[in-house]
Amino acid sequence: DQIKIVIATRDDSPLTSMDDLQYGIRVCSFVPPNLLTMSMLSYFPSPAKQPELIRVQGFKNLMKCLKTRKGDAAVLRDKLWGKAKKQGLAKGLKLIAKPSRGYPGRTFTVGPKIDPALREKITNLLLSDEGRKAMDPLLNRFKKKNVIKANPAEYKGLGELIRSVWGFQ
Repeated sequence: DQIKIVIATRDDSPLTSMDDLQYGIRVCSFVPPNLLTMSMLSYFPSPAKQPELIRVQGFKNLMKCLKTRKGDAAVLRDKLWGKAKKQGLAKGLKLIAKPSRGYPGRTFTVGPKIDPALREKITNLLLSDEGRKAMDPLLNRFKKKNVIKANPAEYKGLGELIRSVWGFQ
């Protein structure tokens, strides 16, 4: 599936766009290198202009961080925002940004030091019936039915999202 971010703030906030998040505005987010957080930060290539991250764990804590005014905005997944609206959890909040770029869903990666033949063997095992059975607990945890082979074109340029995170380059 596609992962897209949205930026929410309180109804009474003067923030109206991604540009307003510059220069230390407090944004409730997950700890980097979380995809949502890193995709939001990619809009601010200069570290001096990046918002200040108020780090939380869990979707409900993102909303709580925003509603208790610990943060001025929150970076959320679009699907979770939709769910929050349906459940009434978004009351008093508004969206200020819905970037159009989407990112691939959860993915397994294999480092460049892994031999291509072994990489192919791992891929085939994960895609087999035996691999599927072994992955059932993980698939159930994330409410997914199966594993599919990745399309490398969908990942082009995504390495840039983690370039600034220590230990990933």
